[in-house]
Amino acid sequence: LFYFLSVYFLWRFLQKQTWKNLILLGVVLGCAFASKFTALFIIPVFGILLLIWFFIRDAKPYLSFEKIKNTLSTKPFWQTSVLLAGGFLIALIIVVLTYQITGFPHFFEGLSYVMFHSQYGHMAYLFGERSLQGWVYYFLVAYFFKTPIPEMIFIILSFFFWKKIPEKKWKNELFLIIPALFYLITFMFNNINIGVRHILPVYPFIFVFVSKIVKVQLTSAMKQKIFTVAVTLILIFYAVSNFFIFPYYLAYFNIFAGGPVHGKEILIDSNIDWGQDLKRAAAYLNENKIEEVYIKYFGFDAIEHYGITANELPCYPVEGVVVISVNALQGLTEDLEECYAWLKTYEPISRTGYSLYIYNVTGVSTEAKKLLACKEQCEERCGEGGSTSLESGWNNETNKCSCKCGKKRTV
Repeated sequence: LFYFLSVYFLWRFLQKQTWKNLILLGVVLGCAFASKFTALFIIPVFGILLLIWFFIRDAKPYLSFEKIKNTLSTKPFWQTSVLLAGGFLIALIIVVLTYQITGFPHFFEGLSYVMFHSQYGHMAYLFGERSLQGWVYYFLVAYFFKTPIPEMIFIILSFFFWKKIPEKKWKNELFLIIPALFYLITFMFNNINIGVRHILPVYPFIFVFVSKIVKVQLTSAMKQKIFTVAVTLILIFYAVSNFFIFPYYLAYFNIFAGGPVHGKEILIDSNIDWGQDLKRAAAYLNENKIEEVYIKYFGFDAIEHYGITANELPCYPVEGVVVISVNALQGLTEDLEECYAWLKTYEPISRTGYSLYIYNVTGVSTEAKKLLACKEQCEERCGEGGSTSLESGWNNETNKCSCKCGKKRTV
């Protein structure tokens, strides 16, 4: 939101350079920098937009070396640049006050971590594949499957009727297109591919950009009427899709993805599960009077806060009620996929939202039960010696459990 508002107040300031507009711009910029490190993308975006504002003064804009040279040497350009520097100074004051002055160095610590994280990467999932560095097309795919189809139709219509936009509005359109494209392209080359939420700042620009279609004027009354009806139907489609996903908005996938039920085959992580359905799972367990449960939950909430008493779901078959996150079930990481592959042979008895699946596991084999008992025995025996159980297994020849606590021994 602050990314969009910063561009808006820049546009307003350039139209009317008053102290009021400058102060508002500085305050919004400060809020943007204080709330999100990626808001620093605003700096190069502002530079580009400032140049555009002074370059595009004709009905048919063009660039030339002479034009650039003349523009950069004008008094209005430098005067505006100095005033904008004042706006950034106000923004800096806002950030310093946000961190309560003495805590301001933490801003740079956080920024350093974000830069390291972006460079190192984060385990990502796309179409069943995993990657630490991600894919350059990840956010294009995420946008395509996580965005309501009516919005994409409106984008196409907006470009189709581009020639209907008065040429004097060129600069206004670029103030919408450039910030959105810059942000999207920058994130396409980011190594963190964990959710469409990372490109949410792009959406407000799209909403404003497509809003122009309501002003389209066609040559005949019949065409105009058909167009109006079509736009109305698309808006109804938008409203209906919103109604059917309520209240599970985080897990929304459009029909191209097969809806939220099949979206997990394309994207997981924060595209579906951010721990939002834990409270619903607690309600289900309470309603069905289920007291003993195994759980694998994606999040950091203490499940006890929701009245859930559960054991951590181990990496081997267990009998009983199992609640598991879609991220673990689909295998966000390879070790998770290996851990819970055995659950794929069972059908869930219920689902809370679209992120937590509930199973009632029965008929676990005798061999699996032996492995379970062996693992528990090894953990207890190794723990008594002050070490950790590194490996456990059932020896069919001796019919005994074999544990490895740094060195292999028989118990």
